[in-house]
Amino acid sequence: MPPAHIPSPRRRWELWNLQALDPDASAATLAALDAGRRACDDLARRILRDGEGDHGRLRAEARAFLAAHRALHRGLVLGLHLGPYSLIPGLYLDLGLSPVVLLDRAAHDRLRVDADRQRRALGLSGEPEWLVTDRPAFAGRLLRCLREERPVLVFLDGNSGEGGMAATRDRGLTYRLPGRDLRVRTGLGRLLGHADCPVHALTVRWQPDGSLLWEAGAPEPWPAGADPATITVRLYDWLFAEVRRSPEQWSAWGMLGAASACFASDRLAPDPRELQRREARFRESLAHRPDRVRIALRAGVEVWEPGILADTRGEAFYAAEGLRDASLDLLRATAPTLTELRALCGRRWVEGHARRLATLGLADLVGA
Repeated sequence: MPPAHIPSPRRRWELWNLQALDPDASAATLAALDAGRRACDDLARRILRDGEGDHGRLRAEARAFLAAHRALHRGLVLGLHLGPYSLIPGLYLDLGLSPVVLLDRAAHDRLRVDADRQRRALGLSGEPEWLVTDRPAFAGRLLRCLREERPVLVFLDGNSGEGGMAATRDRGLTYRLPGRDLRVRTGLGRLLGHADCPVHALTVRWQPDGSLLWEAGAPEPWPAGADPATITVRLYDWLFAEVRRSPEQWSAWGMLGAASACFASDRLAPDPRELQRREARFRESLAHRPDRVRIALRAGVEVWEPGILADTRGEAFYAAEGLRDASLDLLRATAPTLTELRALCGRRWVEGHARRLATLGLADLVGA
């Protein structure tokens, strides 16, 4: 049976991610999504790793699909981390095409391993050209590949590049989902605003019988002369429409949290004057009344998976700075005096984490 509540910060983080797309999602929604993920993972393992699938059939169906959709043989081909997406470059090669895969360094290091393993599993030879955005002059190389009319594959939900996800959060375009604002990269939108190249979309999904459902499409067209922001919104509208169709087959859920606008640097910095006032109050209590002043953790304060200190009731988020959720259990169970807390956790913990909790307004000083 699905859990009646979310029992851990890890699960709270996963539910919070899901609620970006579905604000009404509950613990039961998350449990159902997890069951679908496990079924897809088991199917992929049996077909691609354990040799239960008809690999010849998979290759033949992919060749037939790509041969019938010749528009996908050139230009920019949008994809996402959906289903067995890492098969796509190898199956392009199987048709005799010469695909280019555009991605950042971190995605390259991860995807290339999966793509190489899956190509070997299917008996495919050759290798796509990996065009890494972190390398100098990649833009010139990208334009040459487009002029040569080669297919350039882009997994749009990577949403990263120079400066990593921190730069995406701080400098990206605000994109509105039903439950949260994200920040998204506009580099592809800028490119498409200047480059005269066709734009297509390609997805592949697992079917219950172990076959693959290939689908070709395109984002909603944008008007001539559209600015990068308009183009970018159309691209991400297409992406999230595909995610909603098969959320159990999407493997980039972490992007929703990592790109959330609420984690931008300017959102994580509270009013410095209020911080100074609270910190002075804590230090004065610790120095002069540690036996009488108690520290009480406010409800809804948790440390989430990626090192985020979360006020889940106030929707405020801060860097955890080494604080672990299990360390808060004492403050959840009781409200010790500062002297008692120092005896239990040590001076450094009190002067570091306890001071910061009080300074951020996540813990109250009772009797100060």
